[in-house]
Amino acid sequence: MGKGDDPNCSAAAPMPHPADTGAGGLSFRAPTAEDERAVRCWVSDPACEEWLGGLEWAQYALEQEQPFIVCGPDGRAVAMVTGDIYDEWSVMLSLVVDPAARGRGIGAAALQQVIEQRLFGDRELRAEISWRNRASVATFMKARFVEDEPDYETRHSIWSRCMDDEERARERFEVWKGRGGPLEADYDPGEDW
Repeated sequence: MGKGDDPNCSAAAPMPHPADTGAGGLSFRAPTAEDERAVRCWVSDPACEEWLGGLEWAQYALEQEQPFIVCGPDGRAVAMVTGDIYDEWSVMLSLVVDPAARGRGIGAAALQQVIEQRLFGDRELRAEISWRNRASVATFMKARFVEDEPDYETRHSIWSRCMDDEERARERFEVWKGRGGPLEADYDPGEDW
């Protein structure tokens, strides 16, 4: 069932662009029951269902050790970021944005706040992203994640961002970008998979 089919999923009011809300425009909190319902609606959106797997992913993500609801300046939930903590050195991130707030930089601003506030401590931040999911690739690139482990069979890559040294993260991103950035030749959204 898609978002439009669920009477409990209504369109949210348009969100302002993060640049309009200032650096402190986003905040984080633990999910409430209302937030959990909202997240289930967001992942029922067809575009999100394709990348995350729908309601099964939502249930899994909400059960993670550290799910965070991202709130806009009005306190309304606009996204969720979760961390699947692998060990003391790394955490696998997932990010979902309310469909009504997409395309406004909310995801990149949320990732930047995760980094600045060190929500997962000094662990390396990682994310697995499909090559076809250009919006997520762009979002994580804006937060200076680099493509570490391309998998030509599954056509997914692991993206990472070191947390121990901001200057090192910036240099690593610039070196990676200088090598050509993502595997653009392999990103063919028209290809039949």
